[in-house]
Parts: sequence; structure tokens; C-alpha cells
Amino acid sequence: MSRIPFARISRSWGLRKKLRLVEDTNNRAFIVRSDVGLYVLKRDYSKEKTAEELRRLSSFLLDRGFNVPVAIFTPDGRPDVKIGKHMYSLFSYLEGEKADKSLSNANPEMAFEFGSFTGKFHLCLETASAVTLPRSNLLRTLSSSVRVLFSKAKSMSCFDRDTLESFFSDFYSIYYCLPVQIVHGDFHPGNIIIKEGRVSGVIDFEYAAREVKVLDIAYLVASVLTEFHRMGAPSLALYLIPYFLDGYCQSNTLSVEERKSIVYILASILLNQLYVFTVDGKRDEAVFVESILKWVIDSKARIMERTALTYLQSKEHLDLLPASPHH
Repeated sequence: MSRIPFARISRSWGLRKKLRLVEDTNNRAFIVRSDVGLYVLKRDYSKEKTAEELRRLSSFLLDRGFNVPVAIFTPDGRPDVKIGKHMYSLFSYLEGEKADKSLSNANPEMAFEFGSFTGKFHLCLETASAVTLPRSNLLRTLSSSVRVLFSKAKSMSCFDRDTLESFFSDFYSIYYCLPVQIVHGDFHPGNIIIKEGRVSGVIDFEYAAREVKVLDIAYLVASVLTEFHRMGAPSLALYLIPYFLDGYCQSNTLSVEERKSIVYILASILLNQLYVFTVDGKRDEAVFVESILKWVIDSKARIMERTALTYLQSKEHLDLLPASPHH
């Protein structure tokens, strides 16, 4: 970790005592303590063009009862300060525990709670029409990742390019039919705060954008799958998917196309992670992610079956599919 100029940062925000490091979470976000409590210090948090929109999004969510970090302004009204080559921002700290700390103990009740919160969260984000975040395009990112990966090698250890292109072939026609709205964009359990068994807040909106709303759902599934794969039991993650979607559909809806797309978006997330690890030279991480991706490709039919189990909760076609497993 490069040195953090805590004394200069503290003076910039008019704090009487120097901030002290409590935890370095990812080398860009730091939990720090002042004489009045905890804050989150972020380094190079967001691009200047979107920083103001992210603050507007946070205010919008707070006004509607969602617990999200608040930007702390300096005494002269600045939301961030440049010191050396880095920009620093200070945010309020949300009490609670990150959900990823108990992910290995994920159960149907937790999956339903995550889903219920996400459905309400998305309903709120759908109405944030005054927040003008950019439109991202997962399909273009996917195509770019595949191209770069196979420019480095004709094939990866688990599959070749033809296998990947065959797997994603239906996704190209589905993607542009999916509903688009503001999404969190990095909606994994490490960015979800829980307190007393309930979701109590969401952090890290750096990747928020206008994108297909099912992206956030797939991020959660990818995180649970990764944890269970690390434990040697990826199939257990399939058991939780209907509970998560059932919770989501208590207050929101998912179309047939959105349900079909989950397996493809899940694989896209993993493939993009594989791209990052490969480019960064992190071989062990790349090999691990590639093994999960292979499992997803091999388990496509099983995943699609699980994502359809609660279809009756989001549409009126009660006679098409069986009820979710806890009914």
C-alpha cells in the first residue's frame, strides 16, 4: 500500500485530530477513525464526470429510506481533495457487517432476504430519472474480453473460442430485449451491509450505471457460486437461486428473457474477471475463475432450470412452471 497522507487529509477536512487507519479494505478504500467516529476514506473514487451524479444518486436513495454512504464535504465545500497524484474523498461509515463475511453460511432465509431487498432497491433505482449516469454495455465488454483473451493464446485450458461463442450465441439476441435502468453495477455481498440478519445498507456505487437490471442479480449469484466453488460444492449454490428470485419477485418482476439471461450474464461476469486477472498476471486467480466459468458452461441447463422455478411469482402464468421449493 502506498503511503496515505493522513495529516494533510485531516487538515483538508478540518478535523482536530489526525485520522488513523483502522482497516485497508482494497487498497482504494480505507476505514479510518477520527476523534468523533469512523469514516471511509476513498482514493481515486470515481471519474470527475460521474462524481456529482453519484452524489446525487446517494441523496436520492437516502431521501427514500435506503442507507448509503454520504459524502463528507470539506469546510470550503469540496467533496474531494487532490494530494500528490491522488484524489481523496471522505464518506460516512455504515454500521454493520459486510455480507461476504458470512457467505459460506448462506441459507434459504439469507437468500430470500437478499432477494427481497434487491427487488425494492431496484424499484427505487428505476425511478431515479433525474440521475444521468452513463449507459454501459455488458455485451461489448464481453466481446472485448474474449478478443483479448484469445489474442494471448489460441485457447484456454478449459475450452476454446468456439465453445465460448456457442455458449453465448443466444445471449446476443436476448441482451437488447432486457429492461435497462440504473443499477449498482458491483452488487456483490462485500458491498452489502447486514445488521441483525437483515440487509441494512449498500456501499460502493463507483460502478453504478444504466445497464440491464438483471446484472445486479447475476453479481449476487456469481459471488455465492464463487464461495461454494471454493468450498468444493458449487452445486449447493443452485439450491439458493430460487429463494433469491422468489424474494426479489415479492415486490418486483423478472421477464422470461431476464430469467434466461442470468446464466449468460453470470458467465460474462466471470469471463470479465478472468480477463482482468489474466492481464494483471494473476495466474492463480485466473485459473480459479476459469474453473468456475467451465462449471457454469457445463451446468447451463441446470442453472436455467433454477432461474425459472419462481417464474410464477413474477408473472401470471401460474400453470407453466412448478412452485418455488419452500411453498
